[in-house]
Amino acid sequence: MGILHKMVHMLHKLDPNNVHWKHQQLSTVDKLIEEAEGISDTRIREKVIEDRQNTRRDIEEAFNNNELDYGHKLYLIENCIYGIDIQPIAVQIAKLRFFISLIVDQRVNYSKENLGIRPLPNLETKFVAANTLIGLEKERPIFLPTRI
Repeated sequence: MGILHKMVHMLHKLDPNNVHWKHQQLSTVDKLIEEAEGISDTRIREKVIEDRQNTRRDIEEAFNNNELDYGHKLYLIENCIYGIDIQPIAVQIAKLRFFISLIVDQRVNYSKENLGIRPLPNLETKFVAANTLIGLEKERPIFLPTRI
């Protein structure tokens, strides 16, 4: 959580109104839409373009309907921050704290489904309980005898 707060603070200092951040997110999706236009199968192309246009609408909605830091936090949690701890309860607490930090930056809209609250990201593979002091056993390669 500490690294999330530091990174959001730095991003807020660099781009206080999220103008550059929003432009970067939307231009990335626009590039993906352009790439999808090159798909030869029309059914697949239309489906991919529709999905990416929905993603673009979601990004615009997230920037317009939530607090300024919400976009930063969501991107950083989904793409940049990973964690591991030997205690499973510590991992669960970390996930809960990340979820709460996202929820507090979302604005409630009573006219929308689910009060306009977006689903939380899946953090099951981002934060795991494991012992990093014990190495993984590597499979030994099988050498087959060669004929001469």
